[in-house]
Amino acid sequence: MKAQNLAISIPKTKECDKQCPYCISRMTGYLKPDHTLFFRNLKKVKTLAKHSQITSVLITGKGEPTLEWDLLMSILDEFNEFPVELQTNGKELNKHLEKIMTLATHGLNVLAISIDHPDEMLKNYDLVKKAQDNGILVRYTINLTDRFNKFNFDLLFHECTKISIDQFSLREVTIPMDAVDTAVSKSAQKWIEKNVDPNFVLTMYEQMNETLGENGRFLMSLPYGANLYDYKGISVTWFDYCVQDSNEGNDIRSLIYQEDGHLSMCWNSRASRLF
Repeated sequence: MKAQNLAISIPKTKECDKQCPYCISRMTGYLKPDHTLFFRNLKKVKTLAKHSQITSVLITGKGEPTLEWDLLMSILDEFNEFPVELQTNGKELNKHLEKIMTLATHGLNVLAISIDHPDEMLKNYDLVKKAQDNGILVRYTINLTDRFNKFNFDLLFHECTKISIDQFSLREVTIPMDAVDTAVSKSAQKWIEKNVDPNFVLTMYEQMNETLGENGRFLMSLPYGANLYDYKGISVTWFDYCVQDSNEGNDIRSLIYQEDGHLSMCWNSRASRLF
């Protein structure tokens, strides 16, 4: 079995400080964290990840990873020989910019900031600069909802690049195939159905492809299907789903180490657990 990367979901002890109404975690459900098993299996996960030829590690969580600071540091220390990316909403780091240097010294390479509202695009100036000054690349991931329907691709890209980000991605907000049957999940699904217009998403996708086709430089196709472009010196790509539902064959997108201490091939399938 080969995998492209290892996604690590930090055990959640604190509520997320953002509470996005369409959060994918609301629809895939919450596992009961098992800190003892999580750390007991951590080295086994690392060994299997090496044998699966992963090329990077993604640190994420069913909450905000930077609120679980000690856990985050432990994971960074364990996997600092790999290129490591951290997904965050940026709120905690904006409050405590001094933490950026700590992340850098513990081996963080890419800071991926989720952007959920146009008002957030320019609020991370100091955070972006601090990260880059410490050798960390910064990606903006725009979660496309109707909040952005006043933008076309060129305007959205231009607005985000005012603070000199290194990477830019657009993400289609979707409902996973196997969403759990809970009130919280149903609420998130209803929000998406009401606030994510497929026509707007398709138009943005077409605009991006047109712009990149005419003025971008194709870099590579990522193993899970996305294409990567150099556009005005910034890495640009599109993600058409929020979560890995399934795989085909032995070459998978991610190994997923979940907060209950089990390693899986899919986020929301108990049957995909490897141990």
